[in-house]
Amino acid sequence: QQYDGVVINPFGESLVFDRNKMESIYLDPNVIKKNESVMIGEPQNYPQDMVDKLKEYFQSTRLVDKAYLLWMARENETSYLLVLNSKLAPQQLFPKVGEICKPYLNDELLDMVPLNSSFGENAVRNQKPFYQAIKKN
Repeated sequence: QQYDGVVINPFGESLVFDRNKMESIYLDPNVIKKNESVMIGEPQNYPQDMVDKLKEYFQSTRLVDKAYLLWMARENETSYLLVLNSKLAPQQLFPKVGEICKPYLNDELLDMVPLNSSFGENAVRNQKPFYQAIKKN
C-alpha cells in the first residue's frame, strides 16, 4: 500500500507531512542521525547581547520556562544550540526565537531543540539555564 503522507494531530493544530516533506526530513543533513558523534559544551565566545534579548523576550511573553545556550560540534559543523522548555510547539516558537537571534549570530549557525526531547535532555545534563521563569504562587 502507498501513502501520500501523514497528518499529526488532525483534530487540533494539525501538522501535515506529504511524501516530499518526509523524504526531505529523512535526507536533511541538519537532522542528527542515530550513532552520529556530537560534542556539546559551553560557547567560547558567549553572545551576551543575544542572550539579553532572548531573556527580555522570554520574560515579556512568558512562553518559555527554561532556556539553555550551548555550543555544538558535529562532523565539520559547529553551531550554537538553544534548548528551550516551552508549552508551545517548536514550529510556533522557534521561528520567532530565530528572528531575535539572527542579528547576533555573526555568521554562526543556530540550532534549536525542545528540552522535552531525548537530545535536549541529554544536552543540558549538568548545565545551568541562562533563563528560568520565576514561578508565581
